[in-house]
Amino acid sequence: MRQERIKDRVLKRAARAWGFSDVQIENSFDPVVTMLLNALAYELEKVAHELEDSKTRIVERVLEIMFPEVVSGAKPAKAIMHAIPLENKSIISLSSQMLVNKRIHNIYNPLEPINKEVVFSPTLEVKLAACEIKYIAYERNLYRISNLFYKDAVRDYHNLLSAGEIVLGIELNDQNIEDLEDLMFYADVKNIHQKEVFYYYLKQMRCFYDNLEIQVEEGYNVPFEHLDIENIINRNYTNLSGIMQEVNEFYSDHFYTLKGELKYKPIKDYGREYSCFEEVTKENGKHIIWVKLVFPESLVPQIIDNISFVVNCFPVINKRKHTIRKSLDGFLSYVALETGNNIYLDLDSVIDSSEDHYEIKEFNEGVLEEGCAVLRTGGVSRFDSRSASELLQNVLDLLKDESSSFAGIGNDFMNSSLVEINQLLASVQQQAKEKDFSKTNDPYLMIKPKNDGSDGKNFAINYWSTCAEEGNDIKAGTMLECKDTFFISKDVTLMTNTVGGVNKQTNKDRILAYRNALLTRGRIVTFADIKAFGFNHFKGSIDDIRIEKGTRKEISVKAGFSRTVDVFIKTNPDERKLLSDSEWNYMCESFLKNLKSKSSNVYPYRMFID
Repeated sequence: MRQERIKDRVLKRAARAWGFSDVQIENSFDPVVTMLLNALAYELEKVAHELEDSKTRIVERVLEIMFPEVVSGAKPAKAIMHAIPLENKSIISLSSQMLVNKRIHNIYNPLEPINKEVVFSPTLEVKLAACEIKYIAYERNLYRISNLFYKDAVRDYHNLLSAGEIVLGIELNDQNIEDLEDLMFYADVKNIHQKEVFYYYLKQMRCFYDNLEIQVEEGYNVPFEHLDIENIINRNYTNLSGIMQEVNEFYSDHFYTLKGELKYKPIKDYGREYSCFEEVTKENGKHIIWVKLVFPESLVPQIIDNISFVVNCFPVINKRKHTIRKSLDGFLSYVALETGNNIYLDLDSVIDSSEDHYEIKEFNEGVLEEGCAVLRTGGVSRFDSRSASELLQNVLDLLKDESSSFAGIGNDFMNSSLVEINQLLASVQQQAKEKDFSKTNDPYLMIKPKNDGSDGKNFAINYWSTCAEEGNDIKAGTMLECKDTFFISKDVTLMTNTVGGVNKQTNKDRILAYRNALLTRGRIVTFADIKAFGFNHFKGSIDDIRIEKGTRKEISVKAGFSRTVDVFIKTNPDERKLLSDSEWNYMCESFLKNLKSKSSNVYPYRMFID
């Protein structure tokens, strides 16, 4: 409550107690009484602020203890990327950096758009092959894939493949390559209405290399669901590891691996059914491995027309690597982890001049051990409704109220100084709006070097930052520049739009997250759990969720009807306009995937958008 309001209420209560009317209040009391009431109101306002601060700290601490699994920090944008390696059977590095400049509209000066450098890195060390899919054949059609998104029909092709059969021609980039091992490809369908049908039949796919059947496994060609022992012991299983695991799980059903080796052999050594591809192979001039994918016959050509198969794809997230090199003495030292205009994401490693890796520990009250590093988040975490402008106004009020302390300087000087401070703050506020500035409390690192007798040590501190929401909506087909010499070309390509980047949660969003954690505890059983999970997932972009039981016709031609759980979503039009179509589609897809993985319900889920 404001000081003037407190004073007014106390004054009215005092007037009533002393028998004065409201009209007589202004001039009825002695000036000493007015001064006492001013002092009382000021102290009561200070007590109110202290109570608010105490409540904030208590609520924050209680929520951290009760729900450690709730992550309120920023999340990076994610996508699928394509790149061809220089060498066959190469393992991509998690530290590879691919960057692109994104143009952001400047509402204050439309003629000068803002250029934001967005950096992406892989989330999994997958094995890449020096090849690409060059031909695809089905029914009476044979297409040459000119680039990742377009294909041209090959003339003078007169052959008919059986229903549900697709033949892929995999072109090797080097004549010296003899085989491909654990070839992984990314499968997608352009028409969103055909996705459910396509992925249903994709799980039933069989693969043949000539007459030899090849084992097909869903997922990547490297394991990703194993426990990272090094992370658990030395890094307390950091936030970034959980984010990358979540991204890998989200995209895993788009990837399939052909287990074993595909050895190259001339086209004449294939069976008779591959003789129709001899002319195309000779015209190409490079080594080509032909494989056949067999689907159920009910997979119609209209769906196959929209299917794309691409090798050498991998999931990426928006994370930029920073390195600080600093010389520290043998005492406890503090290092600020600055990120510029980005948002801090996670700490990677702390290495001294002796190549010793320092363990990254959680902060505990007490003595920091030698050879350890502790990450602390700077600033004050608040869980109340007071904005920064209100707190600044409180500071100005305090300056006015304490102006008697500056009586020796002169009242005129104080008044002019307060006016100048107000003008400066107004200017800062306007600049913050124009520059879209938000103060991110950069964390800092506490390091206790090992005591080995040396005067000082040189440290290399590596950490990651992200652009969060600003990394969203970079379109598929965008070329990114790679600084590494790992790939054939310096340009790599996005296969999907970037989605999923989220800034640090607001207080309202955090309340939804804590409410969901309190009600569900990570398990979704009842309809109320589904509603709590849905509100936490969609945040303010929806107004209501309704859950009903329903039925549907199964995709398989041999199956009948089955029961379903139908989720009806009513969107918030104002918030929905702020989201791009790709971002909204991602939110809907991730909602159904998370609902399926966390729910104990045996019935499938369907979602309907009002």
